[in-house]
Amino acid sequence: MIADESLNYWADRFVEARLADVMSLEQFLGLSTSLRERRITQHREVRMLQERIEHLHDDMTAHGERLIAPIRREASRRPWWWRRWRVHRHA
Repeated sequence: MIADESLNYWADRFVEARLADVMSLEQFLGLSTSLRERRITQHREVRMLQERIEHLHDDMTAHGERLIAPIRREASRRPWWWRRWRVHRHA
């Protein structure tokens, strides 16, 4: 069994790393010390990557809309013969 000081230490690390989304405290405490450290590191890296992806996605969305808007505007304009062709096609 884990000593009380050690239990408090690992419980604090578990909460600090926000691992509750991934596993329970019992599962975490069942791991060896090196695996606990590895799991904390992996989860931290995953969170950092997710934050970077979200940040990049926001930047790309804003940039992409600025580039795509003129294309959409041009695509919505029809040539002069479009209306006549549509009327004759359905007649």
